[in-house]
Amino acid sequence: MNFKNWFIFSENNEKNKKVAFADVKFNTIDKYYIDMNATKKITWNIEDLEIGEKIADLVQFSNVPYWKVINIDEENNKVFLEPIAPNPYMPNAEGKVIGAGGHEFNQRDFDILGGDYERERIDQILGIIKNKEYKDISDIKYILLGTVPLQVGPNGSQGGWYNCNDAHNRGFAKGMEPEDIMKKDAETLKNKLHFSIPPNALNGTLSVSVWNNFVDGGWESHEKLHQSKLPEEDFEDPHKMSEIILSHQQPAIRNRNAQMLIYKHSNDEKFDELIKHTAIELGNQPAHGDDSAIRTIFINVSKNKKWDDVLDVYQRSPNPETRDDVARAYRSHENFEKLLDMMKTETHPKPLREIISALYEMAFDDIDIKFNLPFASDEEIKRHIEKKPLCKKIVNIVCRHKSKLERIANVDDDYYANQLELTLKPFIKVCNII
Repeated sequence: MNFKNWFIFSENNEKNKKVAFADVKFNTIDKYYIDMNATKKITWNIEDLEIGEKIADLVQFSNVPYWKVINIDEENNKVFLEPIAPNPYMPNAEGKVIGAGGHEFNQRDFDILGGDYERERIDQILGIIKNKEYKDISDIKYILLGTVPLQVGPNGSQGGWYNCNDAHNRGFAKGMEPEDIMKKDAETLKNKLHFSIPPNALNGTLSVSVWNNFVDGGWESHEKLHQSKLPEEDFEDPHKMSEIILSHQQPAIRNRNAQMLIYKHSNDEKFDELIKHTAIELGNQPAHGDDSAIRTIFINVSKNKKWDDVLDVYQRSPNPETRDDVARAYRSHENFEKLLDMMKTETHPKPLREIISALYEMAFDDIDIKFNLPFASDEEIKRHIEKKPLCKKIVNIVCRHKSKLERIANVDDDYYANQLELTLKPFIKVCNII
């Protein structure tokens, strides 16, 4: 049977009406139901239904029924359902709803299924817009036409991403084509929310895949970045890129200019002063939204070029992720003095874990003692410390801050505190010996 004949055969033999999982709603009173007024995807009428009739999944080729009609409210245009095997929402013997992949549905899944999460998320974003608290497209993109709303599929909640080509996004539900979704979203972002947008997105000539990447703050490759270039950008002018890094209001635009500046010019020593100046100026600025990724770029360059004066600026960052990056850079330089200085003032377990791990490696650099320290005798440890002046210095300073470090590590249910506690154990043993 060829494909065309098979398709006709399958269409003619379809027995069950169908509904998408996302169009089945849930609340604690009605349980599972379809609001016929709220979906345009259903092609059958409520008048054609009978109680006891079975309904399959709209997006699957198979005609396997997942629901049974248990009540019909024609006045309010609602159909009430109960799940039947092999429906992934089928409650088990304990009354728990288990997804097809084994995921046990939690309150968030049911909030999404019932529409509560969607209403709260949209209200939250509208509040951000009203109060002008948004910094980047990522702050508000959930309400755009190209976004796939969070919904519940066979194994729990899914969706939330932006993709103009996805048949489950908001625009497709309105009958729009990908290019139309792109143009409308670009218009909204530029004219209503005042974001910088590639001009060719507004007239529909930009590739939809390039647009999807732009909205997500990414790009396919450095070479193709010019396709979504903004009027104010010039990827051939390092001074213009530096200016955008330090002054543009959209973190994603600042980030990509930082990436391009380093990609194009970090290996050319005549631009070292410009890059260094940009890095220091950026480090002295307050955060512009979540721009930790931009700072990581310059910390990595400073690590490679051994610019400790730049790292010193980022060491003062209020963001522990940034300070963790700095600790890693000092570790690569084997700069124990800077690490000890950081340890004295650091209060967050994540950078502290990196600092203590690096200091341990430097203090106990002898491979035998380093890997056998938990089993080494007190005398062996003392001999190692006395034999290595650097080890003695590090151990003495760490031990003087032992109480503070143990207090920071002693936090239940905190991943980084738990990791710090494990990293501290060898030092604690040494402190107790000396």
